[in-house]
Amino acid sequence: MEITLPLFALGCLFGLVNIWMFQGLIDWAITSRFMDDPVKGKILSTLLAYMLGALTYLALSDLWLGFVLYIPGALLIGFLEVRKGARMQQTALDSDETATFE
Repeated sequence: MEITLPLFALGCLFGLVNIWMFQGLIDWAITSRFMDDPVKGKILSTLLAYMLGALTYLALSDLWLGFVLYIPGALLIGFLEVRKGARMQQTALDSDETATFE
């Protein structure tokens, strides 16, 4: 099977959507409930979403191409989610009244 550039771009776009959905579900169901640090939780949920997406692609198509196709989506979603986690952490530190009086 020959992979052309439009097919590769479509696979990367599908990978982005797949990683976004898996990361949101994993973050909501697992890491937001058990992780104290939001940044570490976002990183862990993005890594788990990447592995789950790539292994799902491998199981369904018997090709290792999913590990390559999902990297751009995982990097983009990971970058955005780490920034979101840092903002959440900063908001929590700013609203912490005990840190203000120390």
